[in-house]
Amino acid sequence: AGGVALDTHGTLGAGAPLTLTGGVTHTPGGVEPYALTADAKLDNFDTAPLKISVLEARVNLAARLTGRAASLATLTDGLQGQVRLTSKGGITRLLAATEDKSGLVQTAASAGASVVGTVVGVVTNGRTGASAAGVVTQISDLLREIRYDQLNLTLSRSAARDLVLDELTLISPQVRLAGHGQVRGAAWAELLDKPLSLQLQVAAGGPLRSVMQGAGLLGSKPDELGYLPLAAELPELGGTLRSPGTGVLYRWLAARVITTGAKVLTDDVLPGALNGAGEILKGAGGLLNGLLGR
Repeated sequence: AGGVALDTHGTLGAGAPLTLTGGVTHTPGGVEPYALTADAKLDNFDTAPLKISVLEARVNLAARLTGRAASLATLTDGLQGQVRLTSKGGITRLLAATEDKSGLVQTAASAGASVVGTVVGVVTNGRTGASAAGVVTQISDLLREIRYDQLNLTLSRSAARDLVLDELTLISPQVRLAGHGQVRGAAWAELLDKPLSLQLQVAAGGPLRSVMQGAGLLGSKPDELGYLPLAAELPELGGTLRSPGTGVLYRWLAARVITTGAKVLTDDVLPGALNGAGEILKGAGGLLNGLLGR
């Protein structure tokens, strides 16, 4: 008489076992007489039907949810709790360029590249011989689709309806990500399309490491798995859960490539060139003195 028990076992989609246990209780006389407690477990779920381009994978989900409400109709609106997602392989487009790549890269890099590149040929980064625009294009191509080996996400939802990304870790052959973020005050149905703030730490391996290291973007000390982290902290990314905004990431990378190139130019290239010119002028002066008998 005072509630409904949940004890459900079945499948969701193709071959995804679902277990849902818990219940809904009713306590007469309270401001929020309805209460829900639920534990959910979903294994081997294919994300394709969700049409989230940022993730193509089969995932495992485990959730613990609670909520109180004045009516059954609003009971799910205020659900709180934690969701844990894991995946042992798939594709993510989390860091894919979301703006027109040619315009994005060229706008960010061409001005600096033309100044630095004109002085030292095409050596804007002082190491690889590639232009700033070329370096950022290579990076965006390598990050367009990340085929990962391991992905872990932990999400929690507060009474204020904020969705907090407590943990994000991803490991692939060429990039390792760690991060946290949040979506503020969103109903469940709006979560994928509400503004996102995301702070990421990036470490590179494989071909990405070679490109970034050549452009002076990485630190010198590898992490415990052998990846080299970025030499500076990334700015916060925006967008939404459905489509994270990465424009700020690529503009930041272009600015870093140009700044590093300018530093190499002023610290290494120009002093060497000027010293060389000085030796030539000194030698020419000595020759003239000899010819003039001085």
